[in-house]
Amino acid sequence: MYFGSVKFFKHLIITVLVILILLPYVTLIVFGVKYTEISKQLVNTQASVSTSSETLSKNMETMHQQLNDSIASQNTSLRDELESYITDQANEINKQTNTAINDKTNKLNESISSRIAGIQQQLKKYESEQNGIK
Repeated sequence: MYFGSVKFFKHLIITVLVILILLPYVTLIVFGVKYTEISKQLVNTQASVSTSSETLSKNMETMHQQLNDSIASQNTSLRDELESYITDQANEINKQTNTAINDKTNKLNESISSRIAGIQQQLKKYESEQNGIK
């Protein structure tokens, strides 16, 4: 019987010792390969991040310039629109003011004319009375 013999235990001890000696080396090789793969991935990722960072900064500058241009054009457009609106309002106010002034002036002229006519009639009446007395 081999299972309970000294030869079996000798082979068992040698097998366990070989496994204990080879296990760290196998583990070292497996982790070394994984480390190399991960290192390559890290280098590629860092290159991608670096490229993306440069591209992002360029894109941000471009977007900033586009935004500034857009704001400038909208500012110009808004200023032109406001100037047009203000000019229209000023013209309307001038028309209303001129109309009101003309109306008041015409009424004043009519009033003055009627008063002058009344005074002239009174003067003629007074003159005729004076001529009648003499």
